[in-house]
Amino acid sequence: MPRRAPGPVRWFARIGLWSYSIYLWHQPSAQTLALKVRGRLFTRMDRAHLDPWHSPWQYFMSAAIYLTIAVGIGALAHYLIERPALKLRDRLLGRAPRRAASSTDVTTPREPVQFRRPAPGAGASPS
Repeated sequence: MPRRAPGPVRWFARIGLWSYSIYLWHQPSAQTLALKVRGRLFTRMDRAHLDPWHSPWQYFMSAAIYLTIAVGIGALAHYLIERPALKLRDRLLGRAPRRAASSTDVTTPREPVQFRRPAPGAGASPS
């Protein structure tokens, strides 16, 4: 029975699957939503007498919020928009669904190319 890849490897592979949707949606939606979430979170922290605006961790908190929202929106867009559109494309164009390549799909290597030196005078042009 084949061994499963460790958890972080599977997560990075999944993020790679979502990457195009993340790329498309990170700027218009994630940035706007992250600013609102960060504003509300920092306001609550300020009311609790934690000063997030002058904290050395302010950038990391903002980046974590933004990254979480961008990946979440990208995953949703992949499953709700991109996958159905690709399935529809395959159905309309009559393509068979693609499958992921596995390690058994590797072709056998060709024989190495042997380079030969040209015979003396073989490359000379006629005069």
